[in-house]
Amino acid sequence: MSTMTYIRIKRMVQECLSLSAIMLLAAMVGACGGKTEKDDDRPKPPADTEALRQAFASGDAMQVAHLSRYPIERPYPLQDIKDSAQMVAYFPIMVDDSLRRVMSGITPADWEDSGWRGWTFGDGSYLWVDEGLYSINYISHAERALRDRLAMEEIQSLAPEMRKGWTPAFCLIGTDDGTLYRVDKNVRDRGAQAAEAAEGTMADLPDQDMADEERTYRLAVYPVGRNLSDMPEQVLIGRMSSEGTALSRVYNFRDSIGDEAEYIADAMSEDDVPVITFRHKGKDVDRPVRKAYWRDYTTRPRRNPQGQASGEAEGRSLKQGETLPAQEEPES
Repeated sequence: MSTMTYIRIKRMVQECLSLSAIMLLAAMVGACGGKTEKDDDRPKPPADTEALRQAFASGDAMQVAHLSRYPIERPYPLQDIKDSAQMVAYFPIMVDDSLRRVMSGITPADWEDSGWRGWTFGDGSYLWVDEGLYSINYISHAERALRDRLAMEEIQSLAPEMRKGWTPAFCLIGTDDGTLYRVDKNVRDRGAQAAEAAEGTMADLPDQDMADEERTYRLAVYPVGRNLSDMPEQVLIGRMSSEGTALSRVYNFRDSIGDEAEYIADAMSEDDVPVITFRHKGKDVDRPVRKAYWRDYTTRPRRNPQGQASGEAEGRSLKQGETLPAQEEPES
């Protein structure tokens, strides 16, 4: 049994157990007289929701950092917030006046109990809390501008043939051999978008409003020794779909000769080892991976398990928002 098959079976079992628990709870509620959310025994939001509301509203970065669980994911190519020190440093970029105004107006009645997902408000478009702040879906104007600039720099670092019509989605590195796997997503053609808007067949929306399921995705494979500004060793094209009650993101790719790859982006537990499953002539091979940042490896070498470095220029890892230099001398 491949690792991917095991993960799918495990996910199905966990979802069945969750559905069984929901059905049992519904039966118990019905037996007790059919109570609704308007009854007095409606779950009340935990105390940390109010503490977080006050901290965001007042701009108290230290308190928000103290009440958070890490890492907190940010949209690629922005780097995730790994600890409280990074939260305090990044807070002015991520939290703007708009978010503070929203948090100032939140009342306990606005919080929604979403079961195993925790607590949220506004249909989850701002943040999520479960024994601490663990997810921030809101993106400030400053953060959006930084993300777009870094994405453009990253695409410009690729081979010319790989640039037009794509923007970064995420990047992974093989924990077994140092191979870099970058995934890009297509951007809407501006000319076609304008024509469709003029005809009234679609709203003239920014590219970021494209649903992920509507996009085409591209998986590019760069083994150790392959220069990241050259063409990758393998290119596969695919789609993303959402599976199960948890809406887990699953990416399926295929290349021109029929080889396939699959990646499940959302682990069900901390024990799950992320893998990309490659399928060649009916045989599956699992490649263990972890999250990576492309820009880190344009300035420092990758190494395979034998300690051999690639031919890429060596340097330091870039900080959040730091501009990628045209050329950087190796540090001694």
